[in-house]
Amino acid sequence: MGFCLLFFTSFAQQRFVGQLENAKAGYLLVERPFEGQYLPNRPEKVLIGQDGQFEIDLNGVSAGFLLLRIEGQKVRAFVQPGDEPDGLTADLKDFPNSLRFTGPLAEENAFLQSLQRYDLTGGNQLSGIYNSFFNQTESPKETWTKVTDYLESEQKLLKKAAKNGFSKAFEQAVANDITMYYNSIFGSVAYMQWKAALQRNPYQFDAGWSNYWKKMTTKECLDNRAAAVSEWYLVFLAQYIREYQLDFMKDSEFADADIERGEQFLEYDRLIWKYLQPEVQEYASAGIYAAAALLEKHEPILLELKDKFKADFPESKFNPVLAELLGNNAPQNGQTTVEPVVEFADGIHILGQDEEINSLKDLLSRFRGKVVYMDVWATWCTPCMFEFGHHGPLDKFAKGKDIVLLYVSVDNEERLARWQKVIQDKHLTGHHVLASLPLRDELINQFGDGANLALPTYLIFDKKGKLAVRDAKQPSHNTLLFNQLSEFLK
Repeated sequence: MGFCLLFFTSFAQQRFVGQLENAKAGYLLVERPFEGQYLPNRPEKVLIGQDGQFEIDLNGVSAGFLLLRIEGQKVRAFVQPGDEPDGLTADLKDFPNSLRFTGPLAEENAFLQSLQRYDLTGGNQLSGIYNSFFNQTESPKETWTKVTDYLESEQKLLKKAAKNGFSKAFEQAVANDITMYYNSIFGSVAYMQWKAALQRNPYQFDAGWSNYWKKMTTKECLDNRAAAVSEWYLVFLAQYIREYQLDFMKDSEFADADIERGEQFLEYDRLIWKYLQPEVQEYASAGIYAAAALLEKHEPILLELKDKFKADFPESKFNPVLAELLGNNAPQNGQTTVEPVVEFADGIHILGQDEEINSLKDLLSRFRGKVVYMDVWATWCTPCMFEFGHHGPLDKFAKGKDIVLLYVSVDNEERLARWQKVIQDKHLTGHHVLASLPLRDELINQFGDGANLALPTYLIFDKKGKLAVRDAKQPSHNTLLFNQLSEFLK
């Protein structure tokens, strides 16, 4: 399953341009390939003009995947140095059906959209890969066959389409992407099967799962550094270190890691050095630390490991990125950061402080006679943070009406301080609850697939507490949202 990817670097004038109809936000979020590789980083804002046009400067960018988020829509486009710009056109009112690509890589990027890819999540029990492959009654061989059939089918589709003259760099990048995507899916399913087995009495876990899981984590795949072009390679490496070696194989040194100090990262660092090759060690460490930094918690040991990374890889191109994400000075050994207790502004109401709320019925019963707009979110969810920037008009619309703005966070309790800080910093007036495990499970089962839940999720409940709109409009689509809410005020 290993593939080689050729990286091309050029200083040709390159741009990615677009024309968007009915754009509301005024900007889109962009993540450029980092020297042809995927590296978690803060997305950049690119302005959309009043005429709907935008332009992304790609000078010096190597061949790789460009990630775009446009009003809740995610697009991956392959870019490659060249004089003629690539781009896209779309109507935000009917985005999937209207999306078209332009430029030299138009056919390649159109093919790329035909490969269905679920988004990544992370940060709590909802983490893992959102997929439809988990079936608790299915045998490991059945799942293995299903996953590998999908993998082989997509590889065949790629080879057939590539006969039309696809860019060689594109073909190799997508081949790696397909392999790592399905490897990660099988790893995710095997891990969920094992976690489910832990809940059974007596404990029962089919040895076939571990055999197939081991078969998927071959040296050829783990050491396939060229696959770093795809975000799924980093998912695959992180799964191998955390879920397979640390959790399942019990290769740990800390009996009870202090999560607040970040002792789990010491385990990750040790396992990276133990099981991965030097070039992969550098990428895996940088990627895992960068992904953690984007959660904005910055545990003390993580900051120390950032300095250790610089000592281990003094010439690494990842050092400036980690320095920007994690800061330039790590705290002294043993020093911890104490987050202040948040004093909430007027209009912010925290629920569940006196008694735990364990079901939607318990939660919604407090608001009978009101229309409830529920925003299910998490502190690590970038689209959630984007939408919070648009809640001002919603606050004004709801004021004086029988409307309750209810924010339900699915963060773990260990992120309590971060949850409080986001609420205060974003001035999220309304009612807030940090979901208990039973409430979180109910949300996943009712509005997700039983294992994962796409975030953010927006719901409208009528005055009787019944679900009225399953996929309500987001705050950035305020006019459409206001129309939806008004229907239930009558």
